[in-house]
Amino acid sequence: MQLYHIKGGNVSGQDLVNIGHLENLTKGKNTMAKEKQSPQRTTATEALGRTPFYPELEKRHLTNLLDTQFLLEDVRYISNWTSRFGNHPLVLLKGSIDQQQFTTICSGQVVVSKCQELAERSLLPCFATIVYNDTYYDII
Repeated sequence: MQLYHIKGGNVSGQDLVNIGHLENLTKGKNTMAKEKQSPQRTTATEALGRTPFYPELEKRHLTNLLDTQFLLEDVRYISNWTSRFGNHPLVLLKGSIDQQQFTTICSGQVVVSKCQELAERSLLPCFATIVYNDTYYDII
């Protein structure tokens, strides 16, 4: 991984992508990130297309599932969701507790990453518990 030195410390190339385009980086000048323009918000239909994610199932808020083990049955990864917090990936999850199926949504980076890996490696269904440790959401 290549590190770039800018005023205030070193950053990786990925960090540069995350903080925005920087001008004159290779010239060694002190630079400032261009001011971000307010992104257009994405609608569910634009992000997901016309195929709904199990519309017949109960929708549960993530906070109602914290610290509760459930059977994680399906995951849909959305790579570029635009919300009031900016652009970020998220996952739609289909699960069940005592054979009652539901869907929920999560954009926590650790949960998104682990769910994406579970789906890519064909490890679903599996038992899962979403936890919050005052810093970030995790799925164990």
